[in-house]
Amino acid sequence: MASLHFPDDEPTTEKVSGFDFDFEKYSLSTSEFKDIMYEEIMLYHSDESALKYIKLKEQYPGGGLHLKYGHKLRKAFK
Repeated sequence: MASLHFPDDEPTTEKVSGFDFDFEKYSLSTSEFKDIMYEEIMLYHSDESALKYIKLKEQYPGGGLHLKYGHKLRKAFK
């Protein structure tokens, strides 16, 4: 594999924010996951939702779901 390694041709990207994977910290029901997916969809269809997302991300860079689901935090993250 070393002969195939060519750093100049490897894709690079920015790190993904922990904010966007906050849902992994909580034990959520199917209905709650549906709500989160709906909110995600609305980011692309509602300026109000997008502005709310940006403000929440600035205020809580590690994730904002604790405001709604803090009582459902998985044991591994306590």
